[in-house]
Amino acid sequence: MELRLADVYLLYAEALVRQSKQQATALDYLNKIRQRARNSAGGGATVLPDYPPFGSDAALLQAIEKERRVELAFENHRWFDLVRTERAKEVMIQEQKEQNGFNASTWSDNMLLFPIPLQVIQSNPEKIKQNPGY
Repeated sequence: MELRLADVYLLYAEALVRQSKQQATALDYLNKIRQRARNSAGGGATVLPDYPPFGSDAALLQAIEKERRVELAFENHRWFDLVRTERAKEVMIQEQKEQNGFNASTWSDNMLLFPIPLQVIQSNPEKIKQNPGY
């Protein structure tokens, strides 16, 4: 598995906010990502300005989530970010409603879990049981 520096910075910023520590430091790391993007795009601060200080931790967490979505696009982080932050159900239902009239009643919390490989279950069948829905 490979990690990008941007991924590490954004995870660190999120961890600081979730621990209610050093919101200013978290904001600095968030803006480092934007600074790097500005430098590589050559667009300057008008194209991608720094984030201003946030009034609440929730607003900063939303900005970090948005930045992760943009910065790590096409790297398969989004789903795991949503599951980790317990926002997967809310976001996916909203996205489906907007795109094709998805009926929220078809959602199952089993959709948040991957199946446990059969080989793992067979290695210790008394203690390891398959996730519901598989």
